[in-house]
Amino acid sequence: MKLSPLLLAVRAISVEFAKRIYYPVSISGAAVLFVLVAGSVWLVTESAWWLFLLVPLILIFLVFSTVSIIAGLALRLIQPSVTAQQKKDIKHFVDSLQKLAETIGTPKFVLLFRLTKDVVFPNKTGLVGELASHTTSLKPDFDAIVDSFR
Repeated sequence: MKLSPLLLAVRAISVEFAKRIYYPVSISGAAVLFVLVAGSVWLVTESAWWLFLLVPLILIFLVFSTVSIIAGLALRLIQPSVTAQQKKDIKHFVDSLQKLAETIGTPKFVLLFRLTKDVVFPNKTGLVGELASHTTSLKPDFDAIVDSFR
């Protein structure tokens, strides 16, 4: 099934934006959980009662790891193949989109949720197209990205 250039552009932009949230959250979450599990293991060597703390932490660590791996695979799965120039243009556009979101006070997770909704339930404009059409600085960049997928 051949996807429209608009949908491919929205997917590429959404994946790039999601990666900017996914990597820091995954790395910092894994580091915190690792330190907690390691500290709990040390506490278990001091007293067996600390095992009651270790078991839930290991379960949380396993759930977090599973969700993180599934999210990473999903990002790879929905990301369209892009050229080096397209990747550069998309990164520049996402930088501009993040600056706009910070200016209007939209949290990154709300923006990510709206972008995810546009990927799962595609429509004619979507959030990216809507923002690009209302912002004179983003419109040419977005149009160039869409044209590059033709």
